[in-house]
Amino acid sequence: MNDMSKLVFVFVHPIHYNDYLFHKIYKEGIDIQVFFTNKSLQNYPWKEKLNYPFPNRNCDYFLGIDWQLIKLAVFSRNTIFIIAGWDTFFKIMLFLTLIIFRKKYVLFTDTIKINGSKNFLKKSVRSLLINTILSNSYKNFTTGEIGVKTMNLVYNSSKTINFPFATDLNYFSSTPDFSNFSKEKILFSSGRLLNSHKGYDIAIKALKNIKDKGYDFKYYLAGTGPDQKMLEELIRKCGLQEQVFLLGWQELEDIKELYAKSHIFLHPSHLDPFPNAILEAMACGLIVVASDKAGSAVERITDNVSGYIFEDNSVTQLTEKIINVFESPKEKILSISQEAKAVSKKWDVSYHINIIKQTLA
Repeated sequence: MNDMSKLVFVFVHPIHYNDYLFHKIYKEGIDIQVFFTNKSLQNYPWKEKLNYPFPNRNCDYFLGIDWQLIKLAVFSRNTIFIIAGWDTFFKIMLFLTLIIFRKKYVLFTDTIKINGSKNFLKKSVRSLLINTILSNSYKNFTTGEIGVKTMNLVYNSSKTINFPFATDLNYFSSTPDFSNFSKEKILFSSGRLLNSHKGYDIAIKALKNIKDKGYDFKYYLAGTGPDQKMLEELIRKCGLQEQVFLLGWQELEDIKELYAKSHIFLHPSHLDPFPNAILEAMACGLIVVASDKAGSAVERITDNVSGYIFEDNSVTQLTEKIINVFESPKEKILSISQEAKAVSKKWDVSYHINIIKQTLA
């Protein structure tokens, strides 16, 4: 490994799926250093403290810039920077520094929003910035083939690579107990309580239809967000107080336990480039029912084979898909669960490690 370049990650904040990837890279003997632009994010108040055996720190800003990291970008040799997004002034300055001093970097991002701002000036500046970053990069990593196709609409290049989030298949390895599914049906979702993004109001409306048809179930929703009171009111209005439960913020171990005791994972999002929760749920063998706006669901799920896809915002279709699962024979349910796990195993972290090694070679 001595002939490999050093790897510097600049990511937003410590979070478990990046933690897993970082540790795997480090165990491969790769020289890795990680910088976080934020100590934490209000939307993701993880309490668990992540421990890293390799150099890492939170960015230390003066006038909006971490000058030590800029210095590293200028004077480092045989180093490749992997930078997540370009959403802050500091990241833009870091990209420009790397470009000016002709250093290798990789942009890592979700699916790019092509339209962006409606303001002409902002749209023009944004377009110039994106093209500058993409055209000068060594590689471009994006989450999923949808991300690859979208990025290539902006800057068509063979250097764009599908680099989805890495799922710890050893940690997320439970299997649903369907032995009593005909009598006990447990649905689960996790995510930010923001209906314009996650669409949980659609799920609750569909579940009202399902209750009205005489089905019994429990639905657990983990997460916090600005629409919590709105969802609480909708639950009362739909008469689902005994069926739907808002759990609030849950730590990773709690989420793992919820996967283990659930049968169906609902993800009714209106806009989600590549939701990690779907990858985890499939790894645990849950029957995933997701909208066609959830990138990881569209790419990983074959409808009626490894899960179910419904048209975004369609309460009717979501109702039908859930009832389809409820009414399916045990053999069909087990087959979908097993296929979901099989699909997950095709995306073992070795895929990510190979891409990292090829990038550093």
